[in-house]
Amino acid sequence: MKKLTTITLLALAIFMASCDNNGTEFNNEKFTIQQINKVTNIDSGSTSTYSAEYTYDIDYVEGTLNITASNVRFNPTMHAISFDMKNIQFTYSDNGINFNSTNIIPEMRNEETTQYTIASLSGRIITKDTPTDNVVLMEMNLNNNYAIIAYPSPMQFEHNCSTSITEKSTDSYPYVNEATSYKVVTNIDNGTATIFINKAQFATSMPAMNMVFNGITLTPTDNGFTLNADNLIPYLVDDTGATTPKENFPISELKGEIINGTLKLKFICSINAQNSSVAGISYDVTGHGNLFPNAD
Repeated sequence: MKKLTTITLLALAIFMASCDNNGTEFNNEKFTIQQINKVTNIDSGSTSTYSAEYTYDIDYVEGTLNITASNVRFNPTMHAISFDMKNIQFTYSDNGINFNSTNIIPEMRNEETTQYTIASLSGRIITKDTPTDNVVLMEMNLNNNYAIIAYPSPMQFEHNCSTSITEKSTDSYPYVNEATSYKVVTNIDNGTATIFINKAQFATSMPAMNMVFNGITLTPTDNGFTLNADNLIPYLVDDTGATTPKENFPISELKGEIINGTLKLKFICSINAQNSSVAGISYDVTGHGNLFPNAD
């Protein structure tokens, strides 16, 4: 994280400005990222997802930010629109930049439009060294008709991580790995997700490795997403990014959920490699991670 260390937060609170790791003061920061709008029709309860692009213009001196939504839709028959939400106040905390506002009348081409009044808006931002890696999770209520959660794309669950592994055939005490982190890349056009696991280690004798699970079913729900796959072959990712299938380590019964900023994941990893010291053993794996630090 670039700006939100404890020392920097104190400086921000005093000087209402942001500093990078070299102490250089920033009065403003502006970045554009891709997000996923999960939209729930409040009356019907139906849920759909759409690609979105948001630009965040942060004024650290004034403690306000402007948000530009570009080419967004909230229902299948709606034409894509762009609008601005201006002068939204924010505060600092240990887990990011936080904002919360009500009754916002957005602007389209510099003119207010009550047609898209935002009844409530809240969110959290973490800025990083690379602006495209910035993490934003934002919730909006549009005219009390649509409840919208704008998720980061991809979703990097790297905080408060833990992975618990137990041999499936025994009642042994679980091995817990707190070094593993998870990244979920979504493809909303075909309703699938890819999960990247950094420093995966499912047994004490297994070396930590980077793995990827492809073709996982992604389903929007009232409070987030579910992830499901009956069977899949994991791929090992080397330092160059090249992938190699690992047929001797099949994954089964994968189930997971993303609720707001938290990922919970379960699956079974079986070891079929003949030359492995743990061949023939299956492991119950339970993973957990958050988009933001200090999340509940």
